[in-house]
Amino acid sequence: MTVPELREQYREVFGEETRSRHEEFLWMQVAWRIQANEQGDLSERARNRTAGLANDAEVRLLPPREGRPPW
Repeated sequence: MTVPELREQYREVFGEETRSRHEEFLWMQVAWRIQANEQGDLSERARNRTAGLANDAEVRLLPPREGRPPW
């Protein structure tokens, strides 16, 4: 498929336009959604587990000061 064809497929699968023109990204997104629609998405247990992991993770917005270049 060409990128315009992938963008059209994305619109059909997701029901919305995409701003991306990155071919590999579009392939992965469309394939993932089609697979999720046919085989089912994550289980509720898996969703709860990932949400819990995300809440427990420390998110660093800036790298540590030590070891950083002076500029």
